[in-house]
Amino acid sequence: MDVTAATNTPEMYTITASGTFTFDRNVGVRTSPFMAQSSAATYVAGESVNYDSKVKNDNHLWLSYIGASGNRVYVDYANIANNEYFGTDTNSTDPIQAGSEPTTGEGLGTLYGQEGANHADATPDGTTYTTTGNFTYTTNGAYGRETTLMDSQGIDHIVVNSTVPYTAKIKADNHYWLKYVSANDGKTYYVPYATIVDSTTGVLRYYGEDSNWGDPVYASGGSTSTGGGLPTPSDQENLGELTGAEGAAVANQTADGTVLDSQGHMVLSLT
Repeated sequence: MDVTAATNTPEMYTITASGTFTFDRNVGVRTSPFMAQSSAATYVAGESVNYDSKVKNDNHLWLSYIGASGNRVYVDYANIANNEYFGTDTNSTDPIQAGSEPTTGEGLGTLYGQEGANHADATPDGTTYTTTGNFTYTTNGAYGRETTLMDSQGIDHIVVNSTVPYTAKIKADNHYWLKYVSANDGKTYYVPYATIVDSTTGVLRYYGEDSNWGDPVYASGGSTSTGGGLPTPSDQENLGELTGAEGAAVANQTADGTVLDSQGHMVLSLT
């Protein structure tokens, strides 16, 4: 294994690769490729699994396939830090991007996986990453909504194995959302594609597979990447100093959901 290239390969880097892996130790089966998630089942030493893809994530390499439940599952087969494989493989291709260079992580959409989720708290709700791709849901029960709030009414049902072509990603309400136009009624909706902090596992949980990984979070403030989002550092430091038309003139540069901690009284005049 090229450990340097593996370490620098983007999280959730996925390749299509078929083969059979025979384990030399016990390994867990998980519904997402994160070591912190509890195992749903276990392969014991000597058992084999047939897979259809491989993923690099969370300092491990993973085998992936559709389980008996009909949902995609993941089994780690190598530890990158230790340069250690957990058995023998009929297909030696690993999900490592040749010549991968570290990314700065400063731009919106640069990070994904748990690394991105670790920075979600520093990204305001409403931050939008304008990008396109296709997200295929491997879980049932996702609903398109008119807002990016989980308690808003679910209107457009996204069933398991459905693919949603999206035009943007939004961070809001402890979730990542896709913006898309429904094939059912032609209306624009928002559907969650990941829970940033799952109440059961405490880690990020994706609801399927993305053709264009990259989440609507910043690793550091002050970016002006396409898609809008955080104000510049100087704007953030002076949040609340502008009023009237002067403030409205730069409103588009400030992310929806940006909060000014302040106290006062407002008198409403109804005309």
